Amino acid sequence: RRLPDVTLLFSVAGPDAVHQLQSDPPLQQAIGGVSVFQGLVDANLVTWVHRHHLLILAWTVNDSQRLNQLVRLGVDGITTANLAILQALR
Repeated sequence: RRLPDVTLLFSVAGPDAVHQLQSDPPLQQAIGGVSVFQGLVDANLVTWVHRHHLLILAWTVNDSQRLNQLVRLGVDGITTANLAILQALR
């Protein structure tokens, strides 16, 4: 509320963090989205996150095939270190 142009993201690096996110309503209310290790992102997680009106960003996506999978799943954004992916998205 104090910073209306800032979206607070909860970083999800492993299964324990997924469990924490899904079992902690005050945490869900405090954040605007999640930043998730791409290997944890699946259809169930994307559906759950969106059902809770949160953004989901996947990191670090350096493979174009995995990028396409994540886009089909409905992620809201990605982080990459692959310049070719960035150039292809322009």
